[in-house]
Amino acid sequence: MGLFLPNQFDVPVFPLPGVVLFPGTVMPLHIFEPRYRALLQDALAGEKLIAMGNLREGWQTHYHGRPPIHEVLGVGRIAACQELQDGTYNIALVGVARCQVRAELPETKPYRVAQVALLKDLPLKGPDLQRESKEFRDALCEVAGHLIRRSMKPEAREVMEKSLLERQEAGQAADFLAGVFLQEPSQRQRLLENIDTLARCREVTALIERMLSTREPEGPPITGRIDEISLN
Repeated sequence: MGLFLPNQFDVPVFPLPGVVLFPGTVMPLHIFEPRYRALLQDALAGEKLIAMGNLREGWQTHYHGRPPIHEVLGVGRIAACQELQDGTYNIALVGVARCQVRAELPETKPYRVAQVALLKDLPLKGPDLQRESKEFRDALCEVAGHLIRRSMKPEAREVMEKSLLERQEAGQAADFLAGVFLQEPSQRQRLLENIDTLARCREVTALIERMLSTREPEGPPITGRIDEISLN
């Protein structure tokens, strides 16, 4: 993404139930609550970063307070923003990192702010692991290709295949495909928390194989490319 992030930094948090943002994927959001409109304005005036916090079970009883979130979250950068006539916004948020919450800062703003630390994938040391990583990526892309061809129209399929081709690393491909095809929040959260590239790739492959064998999949709403998202 061409964005430098320090190992630890402060970032505004947008908590939502069941929402998990993966690096390298695009998430369209409609911003309407006053506190999150304030968050958006401050983010736009700064580094344009927003952390998407997946709310833990039981959030319904105190949504308007500070319900607990999962400690591992996706941080995204605002890539597009459209203000609507009623004062609300549509934005496109591009995932740039997985991070872990170290602490939430004292309440000085209408929204939450957390100090987070970057989570990096475990290094693949040595030619054997690097070769295995490539094999895992190729196997994942082959399985995903069947799903893409079965679930998408030709024009969307071409865009999807091009987007997948751009993800040359196994972890990147796994994150992209998980972000596009997997809908179950618990699966998505577990994969976001997994910094073992090979294990993450293996799990996404198994989940996509299960989708192929158990049901006729529906086409995904987005492909992970900014130019595929309508902000209207």
